Amino acid sequence: MQIFKTIITLGIATVANADCSASAGSTCTTSGGGWLVIISPFANASYTSGGAIDLTWDVCGNDTTFNAASVSFEIASAADTNNIVSITDGSLGSATVKVGELSTTVPTAISDSTTYTIKSSYHDSTSSKWIYCFGNIFAVTGASASSSSSSSSSSTVVASSASDIISVAIGAVVLAATLAF
Repeated sequence: MQIFKTIITLGIATVANADCSASAGSTCTTSGGGWLVIISPFANASYTSGGAIDLTWDVCGNDTTFNAASVSFEIASAADTNNIVSITDGSLGSATVKVGELSTTVPTAISDSTTYTIKSSYHDSTSSKWIYCFGNIFAVTGASASSSSSSSSSSTVVASSASDIISVAIGAVVLAATLAF
């Protein structure tokens, strides 16, 4: 039974944490050497306009000023990944960096697209520069044109949080452990 618990624990740790071993690049690294790795939304996930969206991130580096600061998040267009653009009404809110999560709602005013990303913004007072980190590309459907229908179903979020992936990982680990014994 102890082996089984260890396997589950290892499976969760592997899935839930981002890789902080690589450099975040110059646009995402603070003057103190900190940065965010945005974990969710996951790549190719799909969200419904007006529905729930859970952002999760890992804090990398050891910038204590950054860890205690507030960072803002928005949905941005990544149609051209070399030129990610803020969109009108894409704001999702702010959170303290060290918290690592923000639960909010997809704005209803944004258009349907399969090329959105999360953009985090932090003003580094030491360098007097804005620091931007970006997440995976995901889709939003059900923009305001279709939300006026009274027969529309409730909002659906696919893989909206780390717990969704952890649940899948636990299921896979349990299946693998069962087959191994």
